[in-house]
Amino acid sequence: MNLARLVLGLLLAVATFDLCFWKIHSLGLSLSLFTLVLAGIILNNRVGSDGKRTLRFLFALLAGAVIAAALETGVTNMLVLMVLVVALAGHTFFTEAGSLWGKWISQGIAMLFAPGRVFWLIARVMEACVSRGPGGIGGFIGGLLLIIPAVVLALIFGSLLASGNAVFGNWTSSFFDWFWKELALYLDAGRIALWLVAAFVMLPILRPTMVSDWWWKWTERLPRLPEIVPARGAFLCSALVLVVLNLLFVIANIADALFLWSGQKLPEGVTYSGFVHHGVNTLIVTVLLSALVLTTIFQQPLSVARSRELKALALVWLRRTFSYS
Repeated sequence: MNLARLVLGLLLAVATFDLCFWKIHSLGLSLSLFTLVLAGIILNNRVGSDGKRTLRFLFALLAGAVIAAALETGVTNMLVLMVLVVALAGHTFFTEAGSLWGKWISQGIAMLFAPGRVFWLIARVMEACVSRGPGGIGGFIGGLLLIIPAVVLALIFGSLLASGNAVFGNWTSSFFDWFWKELALYLDAGRIALWLVAAFVMLPILRPTMVSDWWWKWTERLPRLPEIVPARGAFLCSALVLVVLNLLFVIANIADALFLWSGQKLPEGVTYSGFVHHGVNTLIVTVLLSALVLTTIFQQPLSVARSRELKALALVWLRRTFSYS
């Protein structure tokens, strides 16, 4: 990975985070804009990636989640965006992992080692500064040595001209007054802390640490469910379950949309606070049951679990589950 591209990408990500989240005016639009920029930076920091079909599917999900977050911001939408960004980062970096699950869980494990990435980046930058090879003295420090004399002479002659020319002196005085005010604005302690936290969190997304395949290969050693019915019957049964559940969540989504857009009142005896708390409890139970059902379906024999149709139905169901919650 190109170090200069990584540093520039990290600086751009922090600057975008500052633009979107310092003194937030619209959380939904800020979240959507930042997610799109971060996804672009992730791809720009990758040499290449395989699995183009999955990558396009992730982008389709991400686009839908971005639109949903812009229209109606909520905890669920934020979690969906975070999960999709982590999945995109893992899919494009851990290209040697043997499965999609391996790529995504490797990125999640890499996030746990986030503190080490800061020291890694500092070491790499220091190495580039003192190295005599390409990008070392002739690049970084050499560029500074070329700039410093021009800056020093500009300050000296600028001061002389300002003292002898009232108009130019007024211009330079106004410029430095503006500069110091802007600098004081950006040197706010809270804002600098926000930059550091943002850089700390985003660095392992832009450049994860390599992790052992032990972290995800244990899932391949889990015993599979015995073949109770023929593979064709198990496939049809699993597909029917996912189709019915998808239709059920579609109907629930339609009901919610009609309720919101028609301006109807809540059912009698239901308060807004009670409705929200009940929704949170439903979210927890729904996610746990979804995980249990999908685990059961995809722990069947490989002739069933590897079906692309079942995987597509499962991904659609997960998207429906999050949108409903």
